[in-house]
Amino acid sequence: MRRDRFYFMFEGGPMGGEDEAYPLVDLLVTPQEVCLLAEVPGVPRQALDVKIEEDHVEIRGRRSEPEFFAKATHFYKLEAFYGFFERRIALPVEVEPRDVKVNLSDGVLRIRIPRRRPKVIEIPVK
Repeated sequence: MRRDRFYFMFEGGPMGGEDEAYPLVDLLVTPQEVCLLAEVPGVPRQALDVKIEEDHVEIRGRRSEPEFFAKATHFYKLEAFYGFFERRIALPVEVEPRDVKVNLSDGVLRIRIPRRRPKVIEIPVK
């Protein structure tokens, strides 16, 4: 049985809850930006799709099974996730989605999003 079917049948799939979410994500906030690190080992750039809005980030992709899976007759342990994944991460602060930097290196997707600067309006006193 393929890992993605097994995963959905018994564990609720990658969107089954925060404890089961895939990919695993670290979300950090600095005064200047929001940094999101997602673990996506074995997923090539062309298999990833990132969508950023003012209040959330969506990461979609597909991790293909190794070719030798088709030849296997028995699976004794399946811990890695293979197949389609989708994750939506709420952002804790407002961001500026136009100036985003995205990098994939060593199986880690790094997304850096500038924080939105508060608009200050000066009102003259009469």
